[in-house]
Amino acid sequence: MIDRLNKRLIKGEGLPSPFFCWILILVFINCCSAQFGTDLWLHPNIHTVNSENNSSYIQVYNDSHIGLIHFNDSLNISNNRHGIKYEKKIVNNKFKIFYDKYRSSAQYIEPREPSYSFNISNNYHELLLGHEYNGEILATAISLSKNSKINQIFPSILLKIKIEPRIIISIGKYIQKVPFRLNIGYTDYLYSLSNILRAHDINHIGLIYACEYYKIDFSSTLDNWEFNSSNAPLGEIDIKDGKIKDIDINSTFYIKDNKQVDIGYQNSNSRTAFNLIDSSGDDLININKYSIANHIFSFKYHYSNSKYNITSSFYLRGVDFILSDRVNLLQDYDYSALFNNSTFINNFNEGSLSQKMLSIILRPQTKSNYNPIFQVDWIQDQYDINIDTKGFALGIPLPEYIKNKYYNIIGKEAFNVRLGIKINLYHWMVNAAFSQHIPYKIDTKERVATSEAGKKQKQEYYGGGKFNISVIRYLD
Repeated sequence: MIDRLNKRLIKGEGLPSPFFCWILILVFINCCSAQFGTDLWLHPNIHTVNSENNSSYIQVYNDSHIGLIHFNDSLNISNNRHGIKYEKKIVNNKFKIFYDKYRSSAQYIEPREPSYSFNISNNYHELLLGHEYNGEILATAISLSKNSKINQIFPSILLKIKIEPRIIISIGKYIQKVPFRLNIGYTDYLYSLSNILRAHDINHIGLIYACEYYKIDFSSTLDNWEFNSSNAPLGEIDIKDGKIKDIDINSTFYIKDNKQVDIGYQNSNSRTAFNLIDSSGDDLININKYSIANHIFSFKYHYSNSKYNITSSFYLRGVDFILSDRVNLLQDYDYSALFNNSTFINNFNEGSLSQKMLSIILRPQTKSNYNPIFQVDWIQDQYDINIDTKGFALGIPLPEYIKNKYYNIIGKEAFNVRLGIKINLYHWMVNAAFSQHIPYKIDTKERVATSEAGKKQKQEYYGGGKFNISVIRYLD
């Protein structure tokens, strides 16, 4: 996708918009992964397996996603989270210790001249100590966490009150800082952000209504976030605004003969505005507006026959984003190969991403110590973007450097195949699963002419998959 944009827009037309647009989108894919995570688009509905009963336990887990996308250039995306969790239950109290190691990276390399590259990464581990109390009317969850690269302790508190047997209200607050690193390269120019911290102040409110036949769970979360810089010699971020608001509504309907219907809706909206500042203190990129509207609808039907427990699902996801930015070109650096001698560039880009998924999961009806799980998903994606770019010299727009183009970049259909097994032996439970994303049809609306040498190369492929493993030892 990036390569097709580059072929059309660099070298000849000289528009910088896709390069900076996709860099900034990927920055926020990485920063706000809960909103826009690439592994969730390629492998929906894959989650870490937790304990299935209420006893004390110790758990070791590993979740990994490896993605490789090649369009003559390389885009490598990877996420890995592994750790250990210990929970000890004493009557109505539960004490827990949680160690988590997280690493993510998004790297793009464009070998042609003028050459581009960027690398976005997070790498840290976290230690959490927590306590939960579950009474008949009141429940609390309190924790303190420490990040490996930040000399601070961050608190979290959640309070649940049972108004009556059917109604539970929850309120909570969570504070955290996470390290962040960004490198952008253009030929021999380097822009680097290091020792950057992403600070979050998260507030939560929720309501649960439950009865014999159905349950409704509503929650709303507001995340006010910003970047803090302690030492960034090659670049800084001056953020003006950062907010993420999430609303989740989940309902469960219990039907006779052990049938169950789950209906869920999630809505997430974020906005921000910031400047990327170079080592000389000058603005390199001004982001006037960056907003993402993300919504997810899901429908699940759980039923069984004589051999299998079956879950059939329909999943619909959509994202709309707006990016308005201004690129200020450094006067002491030659960008003529890319920018046609403009002094600054204004971009206004709008885009949408949509995804539909049908899924079926099979689990054996007969209980045994070894229970295989088989899941197959059919996924249809569509990505569109409208790019409006104008170049200016001495404040005057350049007639040959005004472009407004709508790109139906790509449509893709794919299967996900997930194989897993759950093993129960004495006080042990092991869950292991692997999910592979297999595109079988790729529709490109914008065709790009290539040389004979280029036609001989493999134009596109996706490799990698999603891996999950969890080992639990029950202690009671």
